[in-house]
Amino acid sequence: MSVTGIDIGHFGWAQHTSIQLASFGWFSSESDLIPFCKNAKARLAEQFKRSYFLQDLICSLTDECGELDVVYRDLKFLRAVDTAVGEQLSQLAELVGAKIAGMTDGQARAQIRYQIAVNISNGEPETVIDYIKAVTGSSSINYAEVYPAKVSIFFNGGTIPIGLVALANQIAPAGVGIELTSSYGDEFPFAVAPEGGIPDPDGLGFGEINLPSEGGRISESITV
Repeated sequence: MSVTGIDIGHFGWAQHTSIQLASFGWFSSESDLIPFCKNAKARLAEQFKRSYFLQDLICSLTDECGELDVVYRDLKFLRAVDTAVGEQLSQLAELVGAKIAGMTDGQARAQIRYQIAVNISNGEPETVIDYIKAVTGSSSINYAEVYPAKVSIFFNGGTIPIGLVALANQIAPAGVGIELTSSYGDEFPFAVAPEGGIPDPDGLGFGEINLPSEGGRISESITV
């Protein structure tokens, strides 16, 4: 990271021109490597702080640690589903058994996440919920069992992949069907008050001609 000529402050301190930003480590205008040599010399006992030969020896042993740190960070971040690209995604897909030929990086990530969900799923509600939440970008998921052998899932995400129902059914318990309903991001969709006239806490009723925004938006059943 190289930044000059500006002031930056973020959960720490900054210095004009020679930037040092403190946040889980530090970055400078010269390099984004952790200063292993500088840190090692700072930890020397007081009687050794004027022993320049010892300091040179320490730096010769620690200089390569910065390069190793970059390699380790690459291994950690470039091989994660959310940050991998290109060939790294292909390798991840091969590991989990996902088919991503011809897909964009974004599509490949979604397919890899789906395959991981299929691989580890034993039909637990949490697995189904986490998958629907991830691929649709939802902030709210309502999971309810419907007699005799169905599950109703209501979500508020605006991203609906083609084939979502079929994908969800493969993750769900064997013999259990999935019904998906989306409010397309509405926090309070349309809902009819149940018996007794008590309002549904998760939805709104009808609006009015002069106040159309007062009611809830009708949700859509996802069929493919």
